[in-house]
Amino acid sequence: MPTFRKAPTIAFFTVATLFGLGLVSGDFAAAGMNEATEAFRRAEYRDAYRHALPEAERGNVAAQNMVGSLYSYGRGVEQDYSKAFQWFKRAADQGDLSAQYAVSQSYETGRGVEQDIQAAVHWLRKAAEGGFSLAQLSLAHHYREGLGVPKDPEQASHWEARSEQDPANQIIGEALDRIGEE
Repeated sequence: MPTFRKAPTIAFFTVATLFGLGLVSGDFAAAGMNEATEAFRRAEYRDAYRHALPEAERGNVAAQNMVGSLYSYGRGVEQDYSKAFQWFKRAADQGDLSAQYAVSQSYETGRGVEQDIQAAVHWLRKAAEGGFSLAQLSLAHHYREGLGVPKDPEQASHWEARSEQDPANQIIGEALDRIGEE
């Protein structure tokens, strides 16, 4: 059974970004994202930003996630958690699960937005219900510890079991373990 480890916030954004950018799964509908993706993979973050921003402004969810990530880490742009949150929120409002998870983590940590555990749980639940495994594990942790929800071991077990159905869960867990060891 997977266990939730409280990893650094950067780990949460890293995993959310990988999913949101299609580097783990997904695809890009806009041709402009090809250049952004290639630049991102080459760690040419200013170019990635330059190509992704127009697509993000047009509503491309993958581009919004990329721009949010770049602001979150300060790569290619000055680090700005508030702008990162705004871009993740735009993608989350369109139903993107990784962005919903990133928004939940912003609310939980207070990075870029006023800390609000109830809002964090709201967005976490949306991502978990959509099948985002890391959100399911995090929601299980919230129920186990009573963070923003009443303690409920049954609900915790339910969400842990749901996360086990996702084959990507093992990959995510291993990545978080490696990040936590650093």
